[in-house]
Amino acid sequence: MSTIIYYFTGTGNSLYCARRIGDLLGDTTILPIEADGKKIALLKADNIGLVFPVYAFGLPNVVKQFIKHLSSDNKGKYYFAVATNGGRVAGALVLTRRLLGARGIKLSAGYSVIMPTNMILLHETNEEKRKNFLTQWRRKFGRSSRQLNPVSTMQWKWAP
Repeated sequence: MSTIIYYFTGTGNSLYCARRIGDLLGDTTILPIEADGKKIALLKADNIGLVFPVYAFGLPNVVKQFIKHLSSDNKGKYYFAVATNGGRVAGALVLTRRLLGARGIKLSAGYSVIMPTNMILLHETNEEKRKNFLTQWRRKFGRSSRQLNPVSTMQWKWAP
């Protein structure tokens, strides 16, 4: 089954996730999200993924605009969303589901992936903590990423 993953990234975390997911799924095209105000044509893939960071407990505006421009002809495909965040996904996935629903598109699965945060005012960071976090994240991501294949399983749960 073919997959298209659209990503938006500010720091590189979401691009990293999109690439890892694409590697694990195989037959995946990874494209940047661009909100240029044009309608997004019918997507020629069985599965469509959206990978983006959580901004202020919600979606980046560019992601909102991208979803608003998806053609309603894209319904009936398997859609999944991955919200990278520093520990709080908040309402980002619920909002994604609502925005897609307004286009007649069902979000089949939503995932929260905790990554190093860039909100330096709220979080202390140092090189050793960052390396330990990334090492643990790579191990955990490798184990849980097998769930990404919608053909083999659809067990992912909505993040609160």
